[in-house]
Amino acid sequence: ENISKSWSNFKLRNVNLAIEDGDYFIILGPTGAGKTLLLETIMGFHKPDEGRIVLNGQDVTGVPPEKRGVGYVSQNCLLFPHMNVRENVEFSLKMKGTPKTGRNPKVNELLEFAGLKAMANRRPATLSGGEKQKVALVRALAAEPQMIILDEPLTAIDLESAREIKNALKQVRMSGKTVIHVTHNQV
Repeated sequence: ENISKSWSNFKLRNVNLAIEDGDYFIILGPTGAGKTLLLETIMGFHKPDEGRIVLNGQDVTGVPPEKRGVGYVSQNCLLFPHMNVRENVEFSLKMKGTPKTGRNPKVNELLEFAGLKAMANRRPATLSGGEKQKVALVRALAAEPQMIILDEPLTAIDLESAREIKNALKQVRMSGKTVIHVTHNQV
C-alpha cells in the first residue's frame, strides 16, 4: 500500500498492488525499471520509505524476511554450493522446524515433482542453469510459503529447461499457491 523507496538514483513511488490469494500475478517491465527492488521490499530486504506491506491482512512492514511466509526464487539460483540438491531442498524444511523424520518424504516428493530425483546427490556446480532453477523452485516450495516470488526465473536458461520450469510453474499455479512472477519478457 503506497510503497515508496529511494535507492541510489532510482525511486519507487506510491506503488499499490492488490494480489488475491491464489493469484498468479505477473509484473512486466524492462531491465532497470525497479521490479527487483519492489520484490525485495515486499520480501522485507528493504524497508519502504513510505507505505506498508500487508500479507493476508497483516501488516508485515517491520517483520523480518524469514518470518513473512514468502518463498523466493531469484534469477541467479542462490543455492548453497557446499550442499547437494537434496540438502538444498531440505534446508527450507529444516529452517521451518520440520522434524527430521518428516523431511525425507517431502524432499522426495518435491524432487520427483521437478524431475530431480536422479540428481539428489549432486552439488550445484555440476548442474545446468535449468537444473539449478528447478532446485531453487522446489526449495522455495518446500517451506510451504503463503506466497512465492519469482524474479526472472527463466532468464538465464536454455529453451528446454525453460519449458520444463514453465510446466512446473503451471502445476504450482494449479495448486492455488499465490505467485508473483517478475519478467521483462513479453512472450
